[in-house]
Amino acid sequence: MAKFIHTSANIITVNGSSYPLAFFLTQEAAYLLPTGATHQYYDDAIPFRFASNGTTQLLSSSVAWATGDGYIAAKATYDAAYVTYVSYPDVATAKQTVFDLIDALSDTKKAGNISYGGNIYSSGRLDEVHQHLYRYARTGGLAATFYIRDTSEAEHVLTIDDLRLMANLIDDLHLLCDQNRDNHRDAVDLLATVVNIRAYNYTTGWPTIPYA
Repeated sequence: MAKFIHTSANIITVNGSSYPLAFFLTQEAAYLLPTGATHQYYDDAIPFRFASNGTTQLLSSSVAWATGDGYIAAKATYDAAYVTYVSYPDVATAKQTVFDLIDALSDTKKAGNISYGGNIYSSGRLDEVHQHLYRYARTGGLAATFYIRDTSEAEHVLTIDDLRLMANLIDDLHLLCDQNRDNHRDAVDLLATVVNIRAYNYTTGWPTIPYA
């Protein structure tokens, strides 16, 4: 048993899933309420279809409504399309959606690790390299060697020169990610249609990970 409902608030409900009328019309452009009606109800199990303007009954039928059955059958298609519609309903929202995706990819690349001396080390915001350099500066350079774990948790003995080279790699990686992020955001900001914004490829130009 499934139902198709169009409320007076222009909400379409198809077998439990609800969408604004504006979205439903992107899927079913020919859809119309019966003339003069503000809402309608259809139950395919009885079958029964009813439409009204709020005060007067305009349609009452116990015959199966083939078009309504088609809407009910397409529920999964509507559900999938609505996920995209929510993220890309207009140009401004579509841009923000892609900006968020670009920012997330940039953060992922920044934390994607560096390669130094044949080992892979963390390049995240709290990487051990910068923490040791900070402590080295605070203590007036007392330590001569440093114990740094790679991403496999193996510990390595490194010098201050090693740390500085590794820190430069991490800083370069973050800078390249920031630059590529800004370039992609600027390119998206120039787009004028939802179609072009959705089609934009923001996955190009990022540093190879692990960065070396």
